[in-house]
Amino acid sequence: MPAPTCYKGPGASPATDCSRFINKFCSLVDPEPLRLHDNNAHCYNLPNGNRCDFIAYNSYQNNASPSGLNCVSVLEKITKTCSLGGFGQHGVGGYTFTVDVNAGPCTSSVQPGS
Repeated sequence: MPAPTCYKGPGASPATDCSRFINKFCSLVDPEPLRLHDNNAHCYNLPNGNRCDFIAYNSYQNNASPSGLNCVSVLEKITKTCSLGGFGQHGVGGYTFTVDVNAGPCTSSVQPGS
């Protein structure tokens, strides 16, 4: 598995706070096929007032469903190695999974990389 890309700069942390939502997010996106370059995003509120934004982005060459196992392994690696969150893939050209911890509660849109 390639190393994830970690977000840098000021921001809410730690991303490890988001690890409690990984299994829930991955079970929601696993059976849902997405068109090429489409995504499935969910936001979860943390008790401290921050939020965790999760995204599964179809970066394959065709319509496909994400693998729940790959989703879990990539997001767990991100939360363990990237204090502000980040994104990564299980293999080259596969789904891109993102976890982003942000200040403030969930709103109607998930904005990656903020």
